[in-house]
Amino acid sequence: MVTKENTPELVLNGLQEQTLPDGSKVRLDSASELRVAADFGKKERTVFLKGKAFLM
Repeated sequence: MVTKENTPELVLNGLQEQTLPDGSKVRLDSASELRVAADFGKKERTVFLKGKAFLM
């Protein structure tokens, strides 16, 4: 599930595969969370991961 919080970032939660704004893909393990800043890919591609993920 892709959700938006009150902050300008994208939050991805557990056991899923998603495409990030720059076109790269990520597969999250269950109970994992990935936060992507609203400006992801403009200058940097910084993400914040809690748990396990496979970036493709």
